[in-house]
Amino acid sequence: MFFTSEPYHLKPVEQLVLQGTSFCNIDCTYCDLSKESRRTKSRMPLDLVLKLIRELIGEALLASEFIVVWHSGEPLTLPPGYYAAMIEAIIDMCEKNAPGVAVSFDFQTNATLIDNAWCDFFRKVRLGY
Repeated sequence: MFFTSEPYHLKPVEQLVLQGTSFCNIDCTYCDLSKESRRTKSRMPLDLVLKLIRELIGEALLASEFIVVWHSGEPLTLPPGYYAAMIEAIIDMCEKNAPGVAVSFDFQTNATLIDNAWCDFFRKVRLGY
């Protein structure tokens, strides 16, 4: 039976997939985003990301090892500074409000935009594996 009379308990969240932008620099036929979406240059705002993290912390739903994945669209169409600000704010929030949580970051990328600036950035952040 799908529904039960017992309360539903969520498991800790181990991974949060975020879309910094839906914009993409290429046009893959297999992409699950619409062509219109892939041409939109809007950005996910920092306050929305922090609201999500704050809610997860407030509900005690962060796993002890928590990964934030930047995915969909092409994350590297945004500058490294965008992610530097996001990552710094997420780490700061977790350190202050969920000190037992180890947070790391992943990027799902088509890799066509990786240059020296991105390599320098990747050396500075806690990337997953």
